[in-house]
Amino acid sequence: MLDESGVWVISRDPSWPALLAERAWRPLFWDHRHAVETTMRFVVVGHALLEKLLAPYPGITGKCLTLIAASFDSDGVEGLSVHALAGIDSPRQLAPLPVQGIPGWDPANASAAYYANQDIFRPARRISS
Repeated sequence: MLDESGVWVISRDPSWPALLAERAWRPLFWDHRHAVETTMRFVVVGHALLEKLLAPYPGITGKCLTLIAASFDSDGVEGLSVHALAGIDSPRQLAPLPVQGIPGWDPANASAAYYANQDIFRPARRISS
């Protein structure tokens, strides 16, 4: 899954990726926009996702490998990714990420209303018992 549509989500603070896993799009990308811009990095590693970004559209979605790191140094992050991948048994463990929602990736996301589109920013599914 990462080979095709993967995104490394590197964060200095574990609380922000938790919002990503919860699909709390507006709180993460709008309410905490400055924190996302300063304490997180998003690195597209999937080749199919890179190709889609040549002609971007709002619904482009990647799958996230979350990495908590003190630094954004590429060598350290690569080692963390190898370790994190060892704990992944299913693509369902990788949170979705509408990449156009990342602050700064689409000029339109400079408005809170951008994150109201539930066709793109889907809420987490409720699992009934």
